[in-house]
Parts: sequence; C-alpha cells; structure tokens
Amino acid sequence: MEDDIGQIQIYSDYVQEQMDDKRYRHTLGVVEVATDLAIIYGLDLYKARLSALFHDLAKEYPVDKKRELCKHYHIPMDDFLKDNIHLSHGLIAAKIVEDKFAIKDSNILKAINNHTLGAKNMSDLEKIIYISDIIEPSRKYSPQLNKLRILAYTDLDKAMKFALNRNIDYLTLKNKPIHPIIYSILKEY
Repeated sequence: MEDDIGQIQIYSDYVQEQMDDKRYRHTLGVVEVATDLAIIYGLDLYKARLSALFHDLAKEYPVDKKRELCKHYHIPMDDFLKDNIHLSHGLIAAKIVEDKFAIKDSNILKAINNHTLGAKNMSDLEKIIYISDIIEPSRKYSPQLNKLRILAYTDLDKAMKFALNRNIDYLTLKNKPIHPIIYSILKEY
C-alpha cells in the first residue's frame, strides 16, 4: 500500500507539470470523486485514483502536438475526431501512461481512454471516471448537475444515461457536433 501511495505521488507530480493550476485542481477533484465512487461500488481504489489522475494528462497539449501524438501512437481517428482533435486527449493520455509509465492494466487504460466520449459496454471503472469528470466539486452548480451527483452515488447506470442525455442537450444547445458513438452508448441504458 505504501508503494502505491509513493507511486501515486510520482505520477501526480508529473501530471501537475503537464497542466495549469486550474486543470490540476479539476484533476484532484476527479480523483476525490472517483475514490468515493470506487468505495461505494467496491472497485479497486488504486485503479480508480490512477485513472482519474491521468484522465486529462494531454488535455492542454496544443493541437499540433495532439495530431503528432495521434500519429506517433497510431491512434485510429475517424472523421469526427480528425475534425475535433481536442477530443483525442483521453486516447493520447492512455498511450502516454502505457508508454512512459509501463502501466498495462487494460481497465485503467480504457477508463482514461473513454472518459470523454464514452464507449459501448463500459466497465464500472470507466463509468466512474466518465461521471467523476463531470461532477467533481469545482464544476459549476446547476440543478441538472446536482441530480447527476445524486444519481452517481446511487445508481451508475442511471447516472450514465442522465450524463449522456445531458451531454447531448448541452452540445445541441451550443450548436456543437455530437459524435455518433454517444447515441449508440445511450441505447445500452
């Protein structure tokens, strides 16, 4: 256990170097919520903390660096992702974590990878990171966000359905494109 804590600190220092203070505070908030949810749903705390810590590792990388890393790591890019390269940060982060830190646990890597768009047949760990990213404490209060927070602590699947619908509503309102995968995932709930 002490080794895990020491390793988390090394990872945390690296993550902090990759982002500004606001993004790092957000990341620590995601770690906090993911830890709480992992306890509630009986998941491995180390995996939840690690996935949460690394989820936005590549978020602030410039567009050119994201494109370069997608190419370097042979990340498959559909037309939507090519046009919305900012959404690739989870895909890139998972590859960096695997490459730089030799973390090979597929559950951790998938949770990092899928925290932005989601995926079909998500594990509970993936759902926790996806939802924790949305509900962490620094997120601005709204009645919808409060409802999602309550659902997250009582029923992961209902929380996912609510989060996906909320995402669609938000993107529609902002007149932003919606990746088709979101509608496919929503059918599972």
